[in-house]
Order: sequence, then C-alpha cells, then structure tokens
Amino acid sequence: MNPSDQTASLAERMAEPKSLIRRLLTTAATIALTGVFFAVSGAAIIGGSQVIADRAQAVEAPAPAPRISVPVMSVERLNAFEIERRFAGQVEAAQETGIAFESGGTVTEILVDEGDTVVQGDVIARLDVRLLIAERDRLLASRRALAAQRELARRTAERQEELQERGFASNQQADQAVLSLAEVTARQAEIDAGLLAVDIQLEKAEIRAPFDGRIAGRTADVGATVGGGQAIVTLVEDVPPLFRVGLAPSLADQLDGSAQALVTLGDEERPVRLDAILPEVDPVTRTRKVLFAFEEQSTALLGDTGTITLTETIEQPGFWVPLAALRDGVRGTWTVMTVDQDADAPTAAMEAVQIIHADSARAYVSGTLPDRATIVADGGHQIVVGQALTIIPVDGELIQAADAGGR
Repeated sequence: MNPSDQTASLAERMAEPKSLIRRLLTTAATIALTGVFFAVSGAAIIGGSQVIADRAQAVEAPAPAPRISVPVMSVERLNAFEIERRFAGQVEAAQETGIAFESGGTVTEILVDEGDTVVQGDVIARLDVRLLIAERDRLLASRRALAAQRELARRTAERQEELQERGFASNQQADQAVLSLAEVTARQAEIDAGLLAVDIQLEKAEIRAPFDGRIAGRTADVGATVGGGQAIVTLVEDVPPLFRVGLAPSLADQLDGSAQALVTLGDEERPVRLDAILPEVDPVTRTRKVLFAFEEQSTALLGDTGTITLTETIEQPGFWVPLAALRDGVRGTWTVMTVDQDADAPTAAMEAVQIIHADSARAYVSGTLPDRATIVADGGHQIVVGQALTIIPVDGELIQAADAGGR
C-alpha cells in the first residue's frame, strides 16, 4: 500500500468520533431549547389565565333577569258545549191555494182584487149560468108533465084494481096500470136527480173563500173564458207565515215544542217558534224539514229567504280557552302554557290539546289539561317551560258554563 494512502485512511478513522460527538451535542441542545420554550409558554398561559380570572372576578355580576308577567285564568272541564249554527230557509204561507171553478165557463163577476181581505164563505167570482138556468127550467117543466102522468097512472091503477076485484078487469090490465105508475114515478125521480145536479152546478158556478185570508194574486178578468181547475185568484191564509228550513236529523231531534229562535231577513231579526217537524228525510240533502211560525202576523214576507240561528248541543268533554292561549305544537298539534303553582314560585308548564271547535275569540279543546287548570291566557309564546312567572288573573277567573256556551 502506498504510504500516503495509509496516512489518509488513518486520518479518516480519527475524524469519525469527533463528528458523532458533534451531532449528539447538537441534538441535546435542540431538545433543551424546545423544553425551555414549552416551559416558558406554559407559564405564560397559566399566568394569562390567572390574570383573566382575576379580571372576571373584579367585574360585578349582572342582576338576575326579571320575571315575565302573564295574564292567567282557570278553566273548567265541561261535559258538552253549545254552538250557534245558521241555516238558510224560506218564508211561506201557512195555507195558500189557487181558487178555481170546477167546470169551465165565462166569468161574469170577480168581486175581489189583489190585496183584498176576505172571510170564509165570501163570494169571490161567478160564471155565466144562463144555460144552467134554462136547463133547470126545462127539467122543471118535464117534472110537472110527469107529475100529471103519475097522477093519471095512479088513478088508472086504482080503477083497474077495483074492477079486478069486481071481476070486470083482467090481471093483465091491472098489472099494466100498476107498472105504468111505477115507470112514471121512476122518471119523476130521474128528473129530480137532474134538478139536483143543476142546482149543484149553479152552486159551483160561484167560488167562495175556503178560509179567512188575503188575495195574493188575480189571473182572470170579467168576460174571460176559463177552463175547469184554472185558478182565478190566489188566496193566502191571514195568519202568521211559516219559515221552512232543512236541518240535520240529529239537530231536529233536539228541538222541542217550546223551541224558539230568531230568523234574519235582510237587516231584521224576527222571533219564531217551532210549529212542526216533518217525519220524512230528504233523499237528496239528507235533512228533515222543520217549520217555524212567525210570532208577528204578516204576509209581506212570503217568498223571502233568510237564515235561522239555532243552538246545537254537542256531547264532548273539553275546555273553552282563548285563541290567544294556543300555540303551535309538533305535527299539527296544539299546546297551552299552564302555570305550576306547587313550586316556590309560579313556573311555566305545557299541556297538549286538540281543537274541537273554534270561533272568532275562543276554542273548545280536549287534551291533557287537568280540571280547573290555570292557563296562560295570552303571551304564551314569550315563555318557556320551567320559567318563573308573575301571574296576573284576568277578569272572570273561572270560565263558567253559561259564559262558555257549554254545560
């Protein structure tokens, strides 16, 4: 080996320990510096936290939040509730009929006009009866002729009977005389029946009022030729009119003979009383027809439409609460904020309810409310469950059945 190469190799072996020692010293210095940094940082953090805590303790604590004042009321459990319902109906006469002649003819007299008042039996109109009078005179003449024939037949029969007893007349002659008398008598009875028929036709040639009432319409004048059954005038009974309305069978069954109500016609309200409940159920509307009689005597309202207000009782346990006391719940339910007074101070609680009926100011609900519970009447959206409250009782601490429309 070259001496110079040996010298270089020896120098390298001697330099390797020195390099290792240098790296170890560098690593140790780095670790020491890192430890010092973390120690200083930890001390700074601890010191800063203590400073912040000292400053927080030096600041005065805020005053507790004041209680919210809410109006409250007690609610009573009811077994049923009453609601007012309105139904449309029509005013009609107690009796209304078209007055007509049974047989046709020419009108010679009409003794009434529209709006006139008549009493039962008054003559309303007459037909031309000259043909009937002539027929009656003819029948009377025929009857007189038959009367003479009957007298002759009677005398002949008596003579034939006497002659037969004496033996001067045959049985044939006697029978002929008796049967001739019977024939004339029968013909005379026929004439009498014809006269009676003419008298009836003469009587029906004038029409009379079947009841007290008022003439509501007139459809013919003097000289008009009318047919049998053609109305000459319309007669309306002069008694308080009726109000006809269709009601649900369940509501109709709740009415009794003393039921009273109000019918609204335009801007007026008129009292009515129950007159009749018809037994049939309308196959189309599934309602029962009910008639109410007006307490005022008037026919000026006939044909008018109006509404009647009735009270319906619905058997359903529940409570009346103000609409303002209701809050939206989950999944379409409703809640009511209540007051728990068993704690040291009144606190807010919550109950779930279901709306059965509602009007413009209140709702009838059922749910988990206990009887005579104290509820927040308004402002329930401002409070949460468990919040302390200052309660203010509202007027009418207990919702009475009469005020709530229930029982």
